[in-house]
Amino acid sequence: MEQKISNQPLPTPTSQSKKRRTPLLSFLSKVSWKLRLQKRELLKNALFVLA
Repeated sequence: MEQKISNQPLPTPTSQSKKRRTPLLSFLSKVSWKLRLQKRELLKNALFVLA
């Protein structure tokens, strides 16, 4: 019982989660946008190599 409880991550307070939500979402959106650009470049390079 004690080991299982210690292994579980501590529950974060609601106030912290609310504050961290917006920066996290913006960061994720930026990352996804960069990944999309990288995928486009990879596709362009692949087409250029195949052509």
